[in-house]
Amino acid sequence: MKKCSYCGAEYPDDAVVCPVDQTPFDKEYQSIVETESRVRPRQRAMKVFSKSLAVILVLYLELAVLQVGSVIIFGPSHDPIGARYRHKERLAAYFDSRYHPSPETKAAFEEELRLMHKHEYWKGYLALGLFFAINGVWIYYYLRFEFRKKTAC
Repeated sequence: MKKCSYCGAEYPDDAVVCPVDQTPFDKEYQSIVETESRVRPRQRAMKVFSKSLAVILVLYLELAVLQVGSVIIFGPSHDPIGARYRHKERLAAYFDSRYHPSPETKAAFEEELRLMHKHEYWKGYLALGLFFAINGVWIYYYLRFEFRKKTAC
């Protein structure tokens, strides 16, 4: 009979570990368990490091795609002539200030530029906010998925 050093219960000679608290009976088996427990934190650290590196790389690539995509979708930002927002009004104000210079036409063109810049900034704020919200959700689930303990069915 073998006696558990932790709980004090006795078990048959063929038992390797205590079924109640998983304390090993043999010294050889105990050294194997200790060796595995020393290796596991390093493996987990490497998994966390590799996942963090993957997240940083994906975020960097997404920012690059976001920048290129915004130029493709919205056109170059802060271009006084090429921006699509209030394009006709801005062109009319530009030509008025160019061909009929006066303080009123210059003020009208500057107001159109101010509105265009405000619109461009808000597009950037919206894109960046969506970027952080979506990435916050997928990073949370990506990092937490594997580390949850799986329960038996």
